[in-house]
Amino acid sequence: MSSKVAETRKKEIKEALFDIIVTDGIRHLTTKNLARRAGLSEGTLYRHFGSKNEIFQSIAYDVEEELLKDLQKIALSKQSPEKRLKLFICHHYSYLTSHRGINILLFSLASYNDDKKLLNTLSHIFHLQKKYFCKIVTDGMVKGIWDTSVSPEKLSEFYMGIPTTLNIEINLEKGKLPNDSVCLQIFLLVIKILDK
Repeated sequence: MSSKVAETRKKEIKEALFDIIVTDGIRHLTTKNLARRAGLSEGTLYRHFGSKNEIFQSIAYDVEEELLKDLQKIALSKQSPEKRLKLFICHHYSYLTSHRGINILLFSLASYNDDKKLLNTLSHIFHLQKKYFCKIVTDGMVKGIWDTSVSPEKLSEFYMGIPTTLNIEINLEKGKLPNDSVCLQIFLLVIKILDK
C-alpha cells in the first residue's frame, strides 16, 4: 500500500472516530464499530493503528501540525497586534468548530484512559497556545496600544477558558455550532479588557 493511500486511510479512520463520538457517544467507540464506520475490517484498522490510543495520539499530532503552526505564524507575523489578535482568535475558533471540539475530546479521552503520553502532548499544545497569545498581547503593550497593567499571562489563561467552554458546548450540543459572530464577540471582549 502506498504511503499516500495509507495516509488517506488513516484520515478516514480518524474522521470515523469523531463521527462515532459525536453521533453515538464515546461508549460506542469500539474497534469493531470504528472499523465498520471507516468501511474497513478490524485487521485493516490495526494495520494502520496499533490501538485506539495510537489514533488519539495521531489526532493530537494533527492538532500540533494544523493549529499550532498557523497560530505561531499569526503570532510572529509583522501585522499589527490588533490584526494578529483578531486573526488568532478567529482562526482558533474556526479550527475548533470545524474539528468538533477536538481539544476537550482528546483531554477527556486522555484523562479517562490515564494516557500520560497524550496528556503530555495536550499540555504542550495548551502551553504553546497561551505563549502565542501572550506574544501578541505583549507586542501590543510594547507598542503602547494596550494597557500594560493587564497581565498577558493572566489574560491568556482567561482566553484559554473560552475555547474550553466552546469545546464543551460543541460536545454537549452534539456538534451544533454557535453562530459565526462568536469570533468577533470574543475578540471585542479581549480588546475591551486590553484598552487603555
